[in-house]
Formats: sequence, C-alpha cells, structure tokens
Amino acid sequence: MAHEIASPPSVLTLSKCYPTSDIMLLRKVDDTIGFIHFLLTPIVLGPFIACWISPHIYDDTVHGFVEPGYEEVLEAFRRNFGEGLEREGAAVAVYHRGRPVVDLWGGYADKEANVLWKRNTRTVLFSSTKAISALCVAVLVDRGLLRYEDRLTDFWPEYGSFGKENTTVEDVLTHKAGLPYLDDDIDIDDVTDFARIERKIENAKPIWQPGSASGYHAVTFGFIVDGIIRRVDEKHRDLKTFLREEITHPYDLSVDIGVDRREAHRVARVTTPSLWEFLRDCIKNPKLIGMLGIMYARFDEIVWRMRENTKWLLINYVSVFRNFLP
Repeated sequence: MAHEIASPPSVLTLSKCYPTSDIMLLRKVDDTIGFIHFLLTPIVLGPFIACWISPHIYDDTVHGFVEPGYEEVLEAFRRNFGEGLEREGAAVAVYHRGRPVVDLWGGYADKEANVLWKRNTRTVLFSSTKAISALCVAVLVDRGLLRYEDRLTDFWPEYGSFGKENTTVEDVLTHKAGLPYLDDDIDIDDVTDFARIERKIENAKPIWQPGSASGYHAVTFGFIVDGIIRRVDEKHRDLKTFLREEITHPYDLSVDIGVDRREAHRVARVTTPSLWEFLRDCIKNPKLIGMLGIMYARFDEIVWRMRENTKWLLINYVSVFRNFLP
C-alpha cells in the first residue's frame, strides 16, 4: 500500500506571470532597499541557523504519496527542505514502467504571501522546453511536412546568410547550428517580436561551420525552432500555439510555453538566493566556484557571450513582463 500524505488546504496563488518562456517574476524591489538587503543578508544568520535547528519545519507542508520501496525519496525530499536546499517549494514525480510510484509536493508556491505549494501548482520550465520544442518538430516530421536532413533555407531562405546556408534541421536540434549566441544585443522588445529576433538570427555569423561541432544553444534554440515551426506548419502557427493545439490540449497535459493569463494563479513564484545562501551552497559544494569561473572569469569567451545575450532575463528588479497570450 502506498504511503499517502494528506492533501494541503486550498489556497489562492498571488504570483504574476511572464510571456513566451513561461517565467514567473519576482516582486519589484527598490534599488536602494535591494542594495541594503544585499549588504545585510550575510550578517543576518537566522535563516541559515534555522535550517539546522529546525530540520522538520516544512514537514506539515509535504503531501503526496510514495509506493513501498520508495520511502527514501520522501525522506530525501523532506531533507532538502530541512537543510535549506529548497528555498520555498518543490514537487517531484517518478514513474516506473508506466506507473506512478512517487508524487510529492511541499513548501510554498509563494512564501512571502504564505501560499502553499499544491498538487496542481505549476512551475517554471527553463531549458527543458528545448525537448518539448523538439517534440513539436518531430510531429511535423511524422506528418511528412519536414525531414531532419532538410536545410533551413528550403523553407527559410533568409536564414542562409553569412555561411549558414547548409544548416539542417538536425543541426539545430543537436546544437550544431553554430549560433550559441548572437553578436547583437537581445532585449525584451526583440524576444516579443518575431520579425526583430529573426532578423538578428538571419544576420548572425556562425561561430563555427554548422554541422562541424556541437555547443549548447541556450538562448537561440527556441527562437530558431519557432521560426521552423511557423514556416513549415500548414497553419503557420508559432511554437507555443502549435504545442498547445497539437500536443498539450489533446492529451490534457498541463504544459505550456508561455503562461495563459487564466493559469497565472497556479504558477509558483521564482526567487533568487540571497548572497548568504549562495555562499553557504559554495561551502557545501565547492564545485559551484568552478562553475562561476566558467561563467564569469573567461571574458569574451563563448559562455560569456551567451550570458550577455540573457540580460533581458534579469528578473531581480522587474515585477511583471508583458504577456501576449490571449
């Protein structure tokens, strides 16, 4: 018999939402207050100490079930809260041979507003949307509208500028397109305007010959796949609409690229760690310091330039981005 945990009370969610990447945003913070908070956080050790003196502080918020044999997953889930590894809320589900064996959720969808994480709370998808986007391309391939070996110039002639003429659909999906970043700056107006972002992609010069090497296209992947979908789909739908109409709605899946306004109340708020929490994590896992070196120390390298392309995603001081979904 599965070990069940009582369901949490029904609570309204007060979070706000963001458009095309399904990103929840933080509360607006005055720059001066934010700076003072930045300075004082390392001194105020209360949250840090609480993680160790009250390891079960979140126990009453953990709900769901685990099948026999998976009890350690529940303990690890609770321990993440007790040790401060989960700042507010989380959920985890495990399927084994097509059968759910773990379904847990706990903590808060919005701790500041005292909104508990519920079974139907939605959370943000970041890079995992790349796999979902690739699935949309697979649907077009399955219908005979596209082949992985097709060149993008077969249906997107403008893409072939500056040495990109031989880029294939497979190159894009396997991160071999040679465009891990764009030399032109990307701002919020670019990412909410198909024509503007595609013009920058068309005018971009590949960092390597497309197909000759692979490098993670963290920022550009979604924009390029969106351009493929809209040109090949018989209805010329964008990526988020294609996903919704062809995959998620027909199969009753609670997944979207871009939050519908009517679903915003279910989405957990994204928060960033304080300086003290970050330092604590570096002490517990020194490998994080090496990661920082890769991200920040090698000025003008590929990873640095990729990071420069994400300045429009600095959500710390922005409360709400525009949402263009109907």
